[in-house]
Amino acid sequence: MKTTALAVCALVACVAAAPQFPQQQQQYQQQYQQQARRQQTYSSSSSTPAVNIALTRSSPEQPIVILKQVQDFALPGTYSYSYETENAIQASESGELRNAGTPEEANAVQGSYSWADADGTVYTVNYVADENGFQAQGAHLPVPPPVPEEIQRAIDYARSQPGFREDDDGQYRKEE
Repeated sequence: MKTTALAVCALVACVAAAPQFPQQQQQYQQQYQQQARRQQTYSSSSSTPAVNIALTRSSPEQPIVILKQVQDFALPGTYSYSYETENAIQASESGELRNAGTPEEANAVQGSYSWADADGTVYTVNYVADENGFQAQGAHLPVPPPVPEEIQRAIDYARSQPGFREDDDGQYRKEE
């Protein structure tokens, strides 16, 4: 009786693990192979870019193929990853844990991501995220205007006053 029950459980597990949608899987595999052939064609031609990608899909249900993906996890808190998709999205990031086990423990991350819009313009954002916050840079990102002269004079005056502390974050703290 135990052997029969064990055999039935094993059979149920095999059936559950079997591919549920073989036609869809075959379709995805064919799309991936077609994309790989297109990539070989594009990269072997000198007049076209190394990656020439259709930026829109005829059907939103079609999956976007991941062309490249790398992940590396080393020491606790240290990692890196990158990926590239067929619709011109690329991302990479690496991070580490700084000052582990101390009150100043913080993650430090740097990376970038890019994408192409419908007319083929590529946008790239490079960033750092650490104890100083998230800082992004990109040619398409807005840049704040310069500080007006009157405001700069007021800041300089405040800094010159006795009791001014550069590290004061403006938060109220009851003095003891």
